[in-house]
Parts: sequence; structure tokens; C-alpha cells
Amino acid sequence: MKTKLITIILLNIGLFLITPPSVLAEEETLFLPADCSTYGVWDAENQTCTLTQDLIKSVEITADNITLDCNGHSITGPGSGHGIYLNTKQEVTIKKCLVNNFDLGIDLSDSSNNQITESDIFNNNFFGFSLMCSSNNIIAENNIFENGEIGLYLACLIPTSNNLIYHNNFINNGEQIVDEDYPNSFDNGYPE
Repeated sequence: MKTKLITIILLNIGLFLITPPSVLAEEETLFLPADCSTYGVWDAENQTCTLTQDLIKSVEITADNITLDCNGHSITGPGSGHGIYLNTKQEVTIKKCLVNNFDLGIDLSDSSNNQITESDIFNNNFFGFSLMCSSNNIIAENNIFENGEIGLYLACLIPTSNNLIYHNNFINNGEQIVDEDYPNSFDNGYPE
């Protein structure tokens, strides 16, 4: 009986982790670029959303070639879900965000050629960053700390590769980095 209960619990956790935030109630998710002007300033020419306030909800980026500049503001969750979510997105820049109190802080799924910089990702239940089936991304100059299971998780059935991960601080995560796939570059020739 105990084995069956543990199996059911693990299955439910696994299903929850792969459920995109778009199935959550819309009032719990900020969709960019559509909702930017409610919480920040939208610069149409540069395709940039600059937050002007802290958020207590998830952010889902729904278009390619978007910049989310949190401008030092926090994105704080209810202890579950995704902080910032990209699914099949390219050329997205995320910077200067404080992402905390979700299951997954920043979650890229099948997304490539994105940049995440100058952010603090902390106190998330499972992963600070999750890059699932996502390649050719840059993760640089971030502080990734006190995430329950893993600071940065890279995995997929097909390679999650050619990501550049450098000048980040990984501090007091359950495990700092788990890279289950193919070549990813760490520290990019850190200066001597």
C-alpha cells in the first residue's frame, strides 16, 4: 500500500511540473506582451516590457523577440507553479528579476536563443532554473540560491545543448547544477 501511495504522489508531482501555467487561472498569470501595460511600461519599438511594480503572480511570455526588464522588481509566487515560463520561444531576454516562492523559478521548455541575466532566483521549491529541451541560451550574471532541489536543471530526451552558463553564483541549493545531457559551456573562459 505504501509503495502504491508513493507512486501516486510522485506521478502527481510529475504531472504538475509539466503542466504549463496557461492552465492556471488567468488572474494568476501575467501574459507578455499583452498584459504589460497593467504592470509596467511597454516599449513597442524595442518590444520591451519594463516592470514598474512587484508582482504576486506568474509571468508567461507568449511571443518571440520580447524583453522582460523587471527593473529590480520581484515576481513572487504562492509556493507553486512557474515564476517565468517560456514554451517554444526564441530571442527572449529576461533581466533584473527577483523570482521566488514557486515550484520552478524560471522554466524554459523547448526554447532557444534566449538570454537570462542579472537576476536573483531563490527560495523555489524544486528548481531555480529548468531548461527542458532548450538549447543555445545564455544564463549569465545571476544569483541562484536556496532553491529546494536544484539550482539549474538541464535535461531532455533530445539534447539540451550549447547553452552558455557563466558568471553565475550558485549558493546553498539542494544540488547546484544537474546537466543530464550534452555539451553545455560553463564559465565561458572566466577572466584570469
